Amino acid sequence: MRVQQGQEQVAAAQRIQASSKKAREARATARVSAGEAGVAGLSVDALINDLTRKEAENRFANNQQLATNDVNRQMQLNDAGLGFTNNLLRINKPIEQPDYLGAALGGTQTGLSTYSTLKK
Repeated sequence: MRVQQGQEQVAAAQRIQASSKKAREARATARVSAGEAGVAGLSVDALINDLTRKEAENRFANNQQLATNDVNRQMQLNDAGLGFTNNLLRINKPIEQPDYLGAALGGTQTGLSTYSTLKK
């Protein structure tokens, strides 16, 4: 399970890195396009901020997914531990000892009953 966790973290880091690269490229393209068009001011800043916000949302979503996966994995480990413990408790019940006295009395009673039936 730890290997899977490591693989998920590497994959998430790669997704975050790719998203950050695309966001940087989009911000650079927006700045250059705005500069070539002669547009400046709050509208360009708003566009840049929106691109930055989308990048942050993507990073947050990836981190939340990792955290959720970790919680799920921990719950699975706990369930496995509880299942193991319950199995041990089921297996380790005391073995019922035979009732020698009851068996002897039952055998004697059966023998006497057979004797009295044969005697008639």
